[in-house]
Amino acid sequence: MPEFPKAELCNRQGNQSLRDADYAGAISCYSQGLEDEAASTELRSVLLSNRSAAYAHLEQWRQALDDAEMCLRVRPDWGRSHACRGAALEGIGCASM
Repeated sequence: MPEFPKAELCNRQGNQSLRDADYAGAISCYSQGLEDEAASTELRSVLLSNRSAAYAHLEQWRQALDDAEMCLRVRPDWGRSHACRGAALEGIGCASM
């Protein structure tokens, strides 16, 4: 069995938690993955966008927006970064910003 970096394992666990509708668990997993300084820029952006989605499921729009904006700083050309920001702004009620 291949060995994966901590961030990748946390992302996989977070994804499973998200599928299971355990949004707080998903947030915890993604947060742990973001602590892994060895994580690539691409993986960090995935973790941030996934955590943003988990916050959105909990209607914690400010946290969802914070993660989406961090994701944009890490990977500004990635469409998913913009989609997460748009979802969070819509949740806040500021989609026209």
